[in-house]
Amino acid sequence: MKKLCKLILLVSLVMVSGTAFSEMQTLRTADNQMFKAYVAGPEDAKKGVLLIHGWFGLNKGVKAWADNMSKLDGHRVMAIDVFNEKLADNPKDAQALVAEVKQDEANAKYRAALQSLEATDRKLAVIGKSYGGAQALYATLSAPQLVSATVSYYPFGKIPSGKETLMQLSGPVLIEAADKDFAFTPDKAEAFKKAMDEADRELILNVYQAGHGFDQAISKNYDEDVKYAADKSTRDFLTNHLK
Repeated sequence: MKKLCKLILLVSLVMVSGTAFSEMQTLRTADNQMFKAYVAGPEDAKKGVLLIHGWFGLNKGVKAWADNMSKLDGHRVMAIDVFNEKLADNPKDAQALVAEVKQDEANAKYRAALQSLEATDRKLAVIGKSYGGAQALYATLSAPQLVSATVSYYPFGKIPSGKETLMQLSGPVLIEAADKDFAFTPDKAEAFKKAMDEADRELILNVYQAGHGFDQAISKNYDEDVKYAADKSTRDFLTNHLK
């Protein structure tokens, strides 16, 4: 009898949480290339977010980020694996993984992921940090008609530029930048702002007195106050543009 009661309880818990869970999924691009994605949050959520991981890959930290966003904000969150199940734990290996990425193939993954996240009356955003911050813009441009807002924290690496390219954006872009960043330097920030102005697209550029990785507890540049300010700015931005 006790075993039966435990079984009934277990089934009940599964049923109750059936619309809000986390799991790894396998997706396919238009040319039938398979890739993995970590998905969390309610299936019927009215807000969806595509997360782009940094240069260490789709690790436990990124999955925790997806879980937190789905729980705190009730979003349907998908964090895709750009590196084909490879992870790095040091800069040298991370650089090697980044070098292996073919942008066209990554864009195909982003497009497939956004199409998978798409649902009736659901608005979508793309968010990334560092390497993922630069890739977030490519992800949005892979299916700009599906994305209502884009957030990039201290982007690292080449980012899309040029009037014709940026004119494809259909929603605003928020960049959470750092004035002491070695990657997205003040001159690069100014150049991107000028390009967005020429494309007549909305850009919110917040520049904090901080360094690259200011919101990462393991970073030497971690700043709790700046993290709070950037995260609040991001949440307000998403609230305004995903309603």
